Amino acid sequence: MSQVAITLVILAGALVLFVTELVPLGITPLIVLSSLAVSGVLPVKDVLTGFSNDTTIMVLFMFPVGEALFRTGVCDYIGRKVIKLAGKNEVRLIGLVMLAAAFLSAFTSNTGTTIVMAPLVVSVAREAGVSAGALLLPLAFGASFGGMLTLVGTPPNAIVQGALRQATGESFGFFDFGKVSLPFVVVAVLYMMFVGRKQVATRLPSEVSSPEKHEFKTKKMGVSLFILALVVVGMFFESRLYAFGLSLPIVAMIGAVLTVVTGCITMHEFTGSIEWSSVLLMGGMQPLGLAMQRTGASEMLAGFLTRAIHEPTPYLMTGVVVVSAGLLGQFMSHTAATSVLAPVCVAIAQQLGVSPAPLLMGLCQATSIAVATPIGTPPNVIVYQRGGYKFTDFVKTGLPLFVLGALMLSLLIPGMFPF
Repeated sequence: MSQVAITLVILAGALVLFVTELVPLGITPLIVLSSLAVSGVLPVKDVLTGFSNDTTIMVLFMFPVGEALFRTGVCDYIGRKVIKLAGKNEVRLIGLVMLAAAFLSAFTSNTGTTIVMAPLVVSVAREAGVSAGALLLPLAFGASFGGMLTLVGTPPNAIVQGALRQATGESFGFFDFGKVSLPFVVVAVLYMMFVGRKQVATRLPSEVSSPEKHEFKTKKMGVSLFILALVVVGMFFESRLYAFGLSLPIVAMIGAVLTVVTGCITMHEFTGSIEWSSVLLMGGMQPLGLAMQRTGASEMLAGFLTRAIHEPTPYLMTGVVVVSAGLLGQFMSHTAATSVLAPVCVAIAQQLGVSPAPLLMGLCQATSIAVATPIGTPPNVIVYQRGGYKFTDFVKTGLPLFVLGALMLSLLIPGMFPF
């Protein structure tokens, strides 16, 4: 069996495991790495390169920074202040819940944001006399879409950053992602306020759940905010920091160290904040992308796509990437989907003789709008049972948003990122 065939078999096996979840999510990348090593597709020294990759290290150290915001009560404080503005009006509650979740998720983990805000939203629903089910799905969508706004908002953004840098030596700016996603976030909030809320099931009464109690280190709120600001500013001026021996991973690492040194979180909370499944997915799936490039598998898949489409213009291919990535992301981890498709996007761009930036941007953004199933994004998983939802609730509400998002991204990305 040729190395191309072996690589494609490993890819197919990984997709099956991701979709069926026959093994835990974080184990699949380790199976991929073992297969690449045993089959000889990649030398041993290259099999583990994903765990020393700048992107993987940066994401790993951003988890403690986000944890510090939670432990010091910043997330709780912002959530309460914003949601209090809505009073007992359900429409305003939905809008403010989504905006608050989107803002927090732009700079912290969307998973952590949902976990922190879910009990708060249930409490607010009880006080307002509305169904918690009417607010929890907008919370999940807001958290998922907020991750589209910045480089650190969600792991797929960081993955395509690494792919672009490896392919061209160029990088996306910290807020470049928001150029195309911010209009969609605004439209999505308005959609949920006036259309989606009528599609959300209200079978969960407001008095069913009780909010969880947390003890926050409120005296450290200012410190945790300063650390976040320091990290964000450092990432914003990344190109200038190289002159001082700094890079994105180092900036994130310094921020993570400060969270413990300043007492915002304990060492136990530091280690507990790291979502190891995400780290394993990022570090474990990147070598598969490398194998696809070296064996020619990514070029073969790219060639199949370009031949299957009559006159494969860059604009049309951006739409194809957005739809394909979005559909794949409905049934598997958005991190895994991005890792698998990133080298294919680069190969498509090379065959068309264009910049891979628009295709990679479309890839990462599309996986974040995969909200038409309860397993499409981590926030959806978190509210699935708590909100008393059925699978069809996500389809009825999330599918129109996915279609709307795919159309907007396909139109906006080529204009914002020239080929």
